[in-house]
Amino acid sequence: MHNGLYLHCIHSEYKQPYFNGATMKKILVACEYSGIVRDAFIKKGHDAYSCDLLPSEGDPNNNHKHLQFDVNYALDLIDNWDVVIAFPPCTYICNSGARWLSDPRYPNRKEEQRHAIDFVKRIWNYNCNFICIENPIGALSSKFMKPSQYIQPYQFGHDASKKTCLWLKGLPNLVPTSDMKKDDVTYVTLKNGKRFSKWEYDIACMSHDQRGKLRSRFWEGVAEAMADQWSSYWDTLDLIEQLDQFEQQANNL
Repeated sequence: MHNGLYLHCIHSEYKQPYFNGATMKKILVACEYSGIVRDAFIKKGHDAYSCDLLPSEGDPNNNHKHLQFDVNYALDLIDNWDVVIAFPPCTYICNSGARWLSDPRYPNRKEEQRHAIDFVKRIWNYNCNFICIENPIGALSSKFMKPSQYIQPYQFGHDASKKTCLWLKGLPNLVPTSDMKKDDVTYVTLKNGKRFSKWEYDIACMSHDQRGKLRSRFWEGVAEAMADQWSSYWDTLDLIEQLDQFEQQANNL
């Protein structure tokens, strides 16, 4: 389907007001090709779309809900997203790339970092009530704002360690779903004494083309926690709103 027609269909699509007693949310999962977060929210009954320049690798049954174009188009041309969950590229804003900022071989690095931060701010300032931005430790903490929360994949059942930041607007912090601790993670110790989680070590052994993609792949356990916990939170908000309406109607009798 032509992108312009597809956008029109999404924008004008009838929005079912309720599923299982709760309001369905129209959700944009920005900068996601894996479909992991999109599919988790679809399972909870939401109208979720992923968006990325790469084709979707998620559930084939949901891949018609993948917008394969620039995220800015989805923000500019569709103005009725209830929720935006974003995974902006971290190449120019993560700590691991900071060493290249002053490297004369990359004279545009600081400008590229500024553009990356502006993109994050653009998402954060989008006109909707619920926003989540995910990124690793990096420049955003000092040049954007301090994260709402730090999470680790082992807190959600994954045998891996990767401290990750979440910036949350209108959303509660995630509650860990596993009792795993950092010491429970499998590690590999090199001959020089340096220690890495096996997940990180295995990725480092991959080809350059594979490494970036595997590092950016989100965690299923965290995606399920987002879908479960935030759906319950929205249920609670809806219930409070309904009770307020009933109370107002009773007062008018």
